[in-house]
Amino acid sequence: MEFSPLIKGTPDWNEKYNQDIGGLCAEMDAARSSGILNTYVHAKSGTAHTLTGEGAIMRFTATAGWAAGDTISVNGLGKNPVTLEGTALPAGAFAQGTQVVAVVDGENLQFLTQSYAGQFDAISTQMSNKADKSRTVLDSKRDYQNYTTVLEMVNAVSDGGTVIAFGDNQSPLYNAEDRPPTLCEYFYVILSDGLRKNVVAFGFTGQNIYMRRVWSRVWSTDWTQAATCACADKEWKPLPMVNGWTNSNSDGAAALRYRKGADGKITYVTGIIKLEDALSDENQIFAYLPEGYRPKQHYWTGVCVDNNKTFWPYRIDLDGRIYINSLNASAQASAKVGMWVNLTIPI
Repeated sequence: MEFSPLIKGTPDWNEKYNQDIGGLCAEMDAARSSGILNTYVHAKSGTAHTLTGEGAIMRFTATAGWAAGDTISVNGLGKNPVTLEGTALPAGAFAQGTQVVAVVDGENLQFLTQSYAGQFDAISTQMSNKADKSRTVLDSKRDYQNYTTVLEMVNAVSDGGTVIAFGDNQSPLYNAEDRPPTLCEYFYVILSDGLRKNVVAFGFTGQNIYMRRVWSRVWSTDWTQAATCACADKEWKPLPMVNGWTNSNSDGAAALRYRKGADGKITYVTGIIKLEDALSDENQIFAYLPEGYRPKQHYWTGVCVDNNKTFWPYRIDLDGRIYINSLNASAQASAKVGMWVNLTIPI
């Protein structure tokens, strides 16, 4: 009769050893019923394990786990505990409460079944990593988050597959050596077409989007920042006014405000404002854009004023000042009742 180990060196027994657990259990049951497999009593005191029973092939229920530095004896005779491969029995080879099968082989006690501490978690991880990935997966963070490098994860995606994976702060991907430059949690979108794979990393706790390519299972480019998710720049914010200018009414939608465009290269300014005093050189400036929202060169633009059907210009300077570039009667009239501001400013 031939026994095979439940775990032989690595947890991935299905692929490497074609292990049939059911068949092993059946063999053990047959051996026990035929009197070949004998029940032993196990005990441990300090670091010393003792086994008491009859027969060379034994099965026992471990009353304590195996730790580094432990010794073992069978019916009072010291034995060298070894694995099926003949190497020293490692720490964690069996745990309290587990069923253990071993064979006395001269001076050695050869263990046929082992339960390495922590390896069942590794088994679960490997089984997850070897799940069916031949389809488009929309929510697969649990399938892919246990890879230790981004490249390893990317190469696990089947040809023609599209995968969305998540490297949260509990995943090895969070601080993988080949992660994007900014440390944060990322959603990874992997687009696979044979040897070519594109990877897009969307920062979840950061504000960046990165891209990188794989060719023939190796990185062919570095991470490139594709965009920023700095959403605060894209949200409307009140633009403070100077020189006596105010919002023309209490409607919040008509208040003077500003934001950046989606690509971060445009500043929008909108609102309806007014000036009670007469428009002059001293008060024609009505607001200043903050740094980061200012043009790189002087910018002029025109506005059609709805209340008197006229068209007149604004100017935006490098220091962010926005002012009316006209002091004629039409500008005076518009400023009194409400001047429309609707600016698109390249930055």
